[in-house]
Amino acid sequence: MGSEIISTITEAFQGTLEGSGTGIVNFFQTLLQTSEGQMTALGIFTLTFTGLGLAVWMIRKLMRRV
Repeated sequence: MGSEIISTITEAFQGTLEGSGTGIVNFFQTLLQTSEGQMTALGIFTLTFTGLGLAVWMIRKLMRRV
């Protein structure tokens, strides 16, 4: 009885996460990629500033250790 309840709950979470994950991937793919497979301006902007932010964060972490 207890294992049936747990398996039902875990299957429900798994189904929810699979649906949400697919939806999120499709959403970002339509935002960052054109129908021809090229990157959009928003995609280039996002990747550029994400890389810049990551680089600044890493430099700050390294400078605090020195």
